[in-house]
Amino acid sequence: MSVASQKKSDKVVRDPIHGNISVHPEELRLIDTPVFQRLRRIKQLGFAYLVFPTAVHTRFEHSLGTMHIASRIAEHLALDTVPLLRTAALLHDIGHGPFSHSSELIVETYFKEHHEAITGDKIRQPDVAGAIELAGLDVEEVVSLATGAGSTYQNKIISSEMDADILDYMLRDSYYTGVAFGTVDLDRIISSLEVWNDRLVISGKSQYNAESLLVARYLMWPVVYLHRTECIADCMLVRAMVRAVEDGSLSAQEIYRMDDYEVTAYLLSLDGYPADIMGRLNDRKLFVQLDTKGRSDLTPETLARLIALREDPQRSLAMENALADELDVPRGYLTVDVLKPPQKSVRDSPRVIPDILVRHGEEVVRIDRLSRLARALTAGTWDHWFCSVYVADEHADSAKDTIVKKAINSPLQYLSDCILS
Repeated sequence: MSVASQKKSDKVVRDPIHGNISVHPEELRLIDTPVFQRLRRIKQLGFAYLVFPTAVHTRFEHSLGTMHIASRIAEHLALDTVPLLRTAALLHDIGHGPFSHSSELIVETYFKEHHEAITGDKIRQPDVAGAIELAGLDVEEVVSLATGAGSTYQNKIISSEMDADILDYMLRDSYYTGVAFGTVDLDRIISSLEVWNDRLVISGKSQYNAESLLVARYLMWPVVYLHRTECIADCMLVRAMVRAVEDGSLSAQEIYRMDDYEVTAYLLSLDGYPADIMGRLNDRKLFVQLDTKGRSDLTPETLARLIALREDPQRSLAMENALADELDVPRGYLTVDVLKPPQKSVRDSPRVIPDILVRHGEEVVRIDRLSRLARALTAGTWDHWFCSVYVADEHADSAKDTIVKKAINSPLQYLSDCILS
């Protein structure tokens, strides 16, 4: 909200990214609900703090920042739905699981729901829905905007390739990791937005503002979001949680009621493997890399097999155990990490697919039709993709000896040729 329109009854949150963030009384009712306060205890970047010690910021402050940016965009566009957009932006991450994206794969596999659907369920909870209705807003409209279910220009303010969510997390993640690549000119990007024929676009003369965001995202993926140490830690957590789920000691539904601290304490309280893995994560005794391949290192057939394996987590676990047996590593202490491939339909995959619309005269076109840079970034996204095999440090030497003894050129190729075939 602009300073000029700030109400005396508003609270002000001091934020290192945006300065003063105004919070209206009706928004404070939402913030004070237990389901929203839980976001204080979910780190925005999961295990990135193992690499960047100050990256301990949470979904809570990110949600406030997203609300602030959405409000600025709505005011710039002179929309009359500012309260609705602010509320949807505030609640857009309310369904995230512990350690952010790390737990999503488990819930999707065993609970058959993505976090956007869980976001909708949590917004409909009585205390949250009641606060929304007290503000004079429609709960289902908030759900539609917060979960990206619609395709209107207002949805695009919350969920698109240049939305309030991305703009906040790029600035916030860059600040807290100390990696300057994510810095973008927020003022110029907001000023370049307009509504044209009911579509959210940037003006043609401001094309470079969108290009700067694409470049920032392209550089942040390999340096921060796909840092190898964070990927290893994510794999370890997922394996510990899967073991607890399959043992019947933890339900997938319970996971999404927990925060980072509760999951950590719960896994440590269990006997055996889950407690051992969580203890290793706490002490930063991480698995080490045994093998890694990029797209150019694999045949098209091997690439397709490995990506298909990623789409079936339960089969992936079985194949992982088979590879561990082959390399004489105890099950659970060898993991196979296959990244999401660059694709159009997944916003959090390591890619730059510039679905950003530019008003070019009287025509609206995607930015990659006008920008050679955007096309190059899209093509270069595969350079970030990799698949790897990680193994507990104490088993690394014996695994390498077994690889030599059995004349295995690459564990990943062996997995494809001998186990997946």
